[in-house]
Amino acid sequence: MKKAQFFFICQILSICFAVGQQNLQLNFLQFFGNEKIDTKKYYFSALQDSILIHNIKCYISAIQLEMENGYIYTEANSFHLLDLENPASFQILLSNVPLQKIKFIHFCIGIDSVTSVSGALEGDLDPSNGMYWAWQSGYINFKIEGQSPSCKTRKNKFHFHVGGYIKPFYAIREVKLATTEAPNYQINIKMDWAKLFAHVQLAKFSSIMIPNKDAMQLADWIVEIFSIE
Repeated sequence: MKKAQFFFICQILSICFAVGQQNLQLNFLQFFGNEKIDTKKYYFSALQDSILIHNIKCYISAIQLEMENGYIYTEANSFHLLDLENPASFQILLSNVPLQKIKFIHFCIGIDSVTSVSGALEGDLDPSNGMYWAWQSGYINFKIEGQSPSCKTRKNKFHFHVGGYIKPFYAIREVKLATTEAPNYQINIKMDWAKLFAHVQLAKFSSIMIPNKDAMQLADWIVEIFSIE
């Protein structure tokens, strides 16, 4: 009799737990100021640079949801490559999220040092995605490329490839965003690249291709571009 009661209670708890979970979609929206990114359109930065964006790629990893009651939801195998050429990549679906109010969203920009030295991986971490420096066995955390008349380079191009997993050039950065959204459908996260270019004067600074001091500064600035929409 006791075994039957125990089995029944377990069934009830299992049902309650199941209905208390559902999927949550995070939408990473690409903007320059108040305008959606268009690769055929020039934008003006706060420093009066005219900017045409060709390419954006960014790793989002280690996603966590901090609930109002203190519970932390952690996504397993949390590595996502956002790619401007693949609009679907900007939608990240989290499974089995507890049906509770979310207080904060935590995630990292980039790939951690352990994963960086784990060897060639698959999916979003596949080196064929163009986000891996084979010469130093490390991932590029984010890259943004384009053109500007301000750039004193061939064809006025700029290239910012920011990565590095060895101190002092450890480029991964953490983002923490407050939200009052309930996890019942989706949360929009705005990425406003105008905030990055508000710091970057392209006439003086138009290329980063290796981990260095300038790359670390750019990594600090990119944290500012994220906000809950």
